[in-house]
Amino acid sequence: MIDRLFIKPAPGLSVRDPDAPDRAPIPAHGKGVLRSTFWVRRLADGDVVETTEAAIAAATKKTAAAEKKDENQ
Repeated sequence: MIDRLFIKPAPGLSVRDPDAPDRAPIPAHGKGVLRSTFWVRRLADGDVVETTEAAIAAATKKTAAAEKKDENQ
């Protein structure tokens, strides 16, 4: 089984994902990533905080609903 972390940036911070092709920041609502020394260090430094897969899914759904509502106005 692959060891994954579910993380989001600490409040007020933007953290780039070194595995993303364009090194884009991880979304404010969070992202699942493979556990690596990079992410474990970010956790230890307080740059990111752990969250859950369910919390990320709920935030993603809420954001999508808000965007759809804005498109309809």
